[in-house]
Amino acid sequence: MPLSFHDMRLSEQLVGQPILAAAGFQPAFSALKYSPTSRQGRLKGGCGQDCPPHLDSNSIRGPKAHSRHPGLAAPLLLLLTVLPSFAAVDGTITNATSGNLGSGVSIALVEPGPSGMKTLGQTTSDAAGKFAFTESAQGPSLLQATYQGVTYSKMLMPGAPTAGLSMEVYDSTKKPVSKIAQHMILVQPTGSDLNISETFLLQGDPKLTYSDHDGGTLRLYIPPGIKGNVSVQATGPGGMPVARPVQKTKLPNVYMVDYPIRPGETRLDFTYSVAASNPAVLEGKILHKDGKARLVVPNGVTAKGEGITDLGKEPRSQASIYEISGDSYRAEITGTGSLQGPEAAPDEDTGTPQIQQAQPHIYNKMYWIMGIFFAILGLGTYLLARE
Repeated sequence: MPLSFHDMRLSEQLVGQPILAAAGFQPAFSALKYSPTSRQGRLKGGCGQDCPPHLDSNSIRGPKAHSRHPGLAAPLLLLLTVLPSFAAVDGTITNATSGNLGSGVSIALVEPGPSGMKTLGQTTSDAAGKFAFTESAQGPSLLQATYQGVTYSKMLMPGAPTAGLSMEVYDSTKKPVSKIAQHMILVQPTGSDLNISETFLLQGDPKLTYSDHDGGTLRLYIPPGIKGNVSVQATGPGGMPVARPVQKTKLPNVYMVDYPIRPGETRLDFTYSVAASNPAVLEGKILHKDGKARLVVPNGVTAKGEGITDLGKEPRSQASIYEISGDSYRAEITGTGSLQGPEAAPDEDTGTPQIQQAQPHIYNKMYWIMGIFFAILGLGTYLLARE
């Protein structure tokens, strides 16, 4: 689950990810796991083959059904009107960089399935930017428009309109037009290891997508002696977290990730572990010139050394936050701990940086989806019981 840091004195927002996976927070899109053959699939965001459950034609029409359940006809029809229609999908592509209609854009309609994303249909926008699919999804689905090597996605939720949709694509550039707004480094010592989670919050150019397959769109320094692999999750504007590979560069201990930085907010999250010495010392380099970099350690852990300044504790978790000044730092880490644990009492506005858990946007829509499914399930069970 993402974490947000708020520096009340500067009125700025610093956003982190599973401050991270190491702190036990879940990926934002786990609600879209999908099982097409079980009722459990409905509760995970999909709609299985038994959804609606056992509603055949005799249950909703005909003299027998009418005489057996006369009082349920109106509520059932009302319920059916709010069910996802899964109609054909159509819309228009616009190039938001030039303002012109997006002709010749490749578009795919996909939905999550047991083995990953399943492509339902593919098409290309015409000269007027128009596209249409005759295929329909049976649950949450995505429209994916690919333009100049970059994919733009639009989420389609059950019950939402599928006709007259609008999608925007942007021209791509290899020029680094995006800016790093915040960079956070969470260190969670275990005694033998330092579990580290680095989060970058980037702000894209409003009219261009930054994409560089050769040089990468973000580079970071990772200390020597890492144990295992470096994992990376990327979350685009309004999108879902996706795993991305990290690549070594020719520079010592410098890695890069290739992920397009689209207009809006993009989050890149790196997790790795390094062996802890005695005393534990973490040395790092900050490769970017824009945006602030901050070091975070859990309650019970302290950091001191060169290039870091203590900003105080976050009231609820009591995590200590340090600002990193300059392009390098050396911190001696004392103690062990993690950010997992019960929440403290509600915090006050003390002027110190704060950590705030933020629910992924998808959860804002899942409640009414599940409510509809439970209503169908309950109604179907009632009708079967009356048979």
